[in-house]
Amino acid sequence: MIDAHCHLQSPELAPYLEELLLRARNSGVDGAVVNGTSPRDWPQVEQLCRTRAELRPSFGLHPWQADFEGDWAQELERLLQNNPNAGVGECGLDSLLSEVPLAQQLETLRIHIQLASEYQRPITLHLLGKVWQPIQAELVGLDVPILLHAFGASAELARQFSRQGCYFSLGGMWLRPEKNRGALHELPVDRVLLESDAPYQHPKGKRFHTEPALLAELCDQLAPVWGLQPEELAAQSHQNALRWLGEEAGNSGNPRSPDGKSKL
Repeated sequence: MIDAHCHLQSPELAPYLEELLLRARNSGVDGAVVNGTSPRDWPQVEQLCRTRAELRPSFGLHPWQADFEGDWAQELERLLQNNPNAGVGECGLDSLLSEVPLAQQLETLRIHIQLASEYQRPITLHLLGKVWQPIQAELVGLDVPILLHAFGASAELARQFSRQGCYFSLGGMWLRPEKNRGALHELPVDRVLLESDAPYQHPKGKRFHTEPALLAELCDQLAPVWGLQPEELAAQSHQNALRWLGEEAGNSGNPRSPDGKSKL
């Protein structure tokens, strides 16, 4: 399996990162996309992913950081040039938790979209609140794979964005007992990815840290939504992640191990 979205560069995980990665491998997670959120953590993401073949970087300005000052766009472009396997994001729009005006968030997002299109990289979007109408307009004509991170919206939005060809990443929120899983039935299983968002989004709340090994539990709990066995959802989500990342076509420039497995 591939953890489609996590923050392994987080200082909160540093004391037990090796143990965390071992648990991930033992649970069947053999790759992860590590998402930077601002120039403050991009160097850590780049270094971590350069030293571990199973990790792939993605660089973006989180909507909470969309008013970041300085030449961040120039630095983002440099990182994409120097890391041919890097994605774009985490970026997006957030009208609920971000203190940055939505108009400014849109300006920042458009730079990410332009760079993703220019360098043909997959893009990871954080979308929260009343942002679904403006984001649809921004995505028209975008010719790169789009991932909706931590998707938890309505069945109608699931249908709309499925028609746009988006991928949907599902995380710990779907393990909460009170979470209605009805919207998941609208997601094509060949567009479903799994994520930990480590160390965030633990189903038991903020007092706990998530980690990539969570994907095994997600498979156990969510596979019945599509009438699958857990191992079938694990295999399908892995294939979907490779397709989103451009690995199936062999055009990402990522090395592969001698046994043929993807090394993100």
